[in-house]
Amino acid sequence: MKKFFAVFEKEYHLVNDRAKMERLEDDNGHKILHYIIVTPRLITNRIMFPCLYEIDGENGEYTFISSTRGQEAWNEKHKDLIKKLVVSEQTIQYYNFKPLESGGCHVTVVAAMNPNGMIPGMIKKVMGKAIATGV
Repeated sequence: MKKFFAVFEKEYHLVNDRAKMERLEDDNGHKILHYIIVTPRLITNRIMFPCLYEIDGENGEYTFISSTRGQEAWNEKHKDLIKKLVVSEQTIQYYNFKPLESGGCHVTVVAAMNPNGMIPGMIKKVMGKAIATGV
């Protein structure tokens, strides 16, 4: 899985064609991304600048975490990219991969976010389902 996340930001469009992602400069050794979520018409696109944390565990275990918590300075620094977009909050996006002796992999995913702004309830349900089944 670590190999997958090594190219995650470059190939993300293959997983989600409604999102655009590019890597910005690092912050204290952690990757910072410029992430835009392209929304349906009549809804303003979302933007965020999550910080990525990677943890190598024992026996091939790998954890990937991203969050916008504490990233307010990045919103200010890159307000030229924000323009009229709505800044979303990604409290946490957590993936943990543990190889199994059988050759498989146990995956734990935790995601919590607030898209902010006005979004109809029907769209929120679709978003929630997409996040919950994204792995």
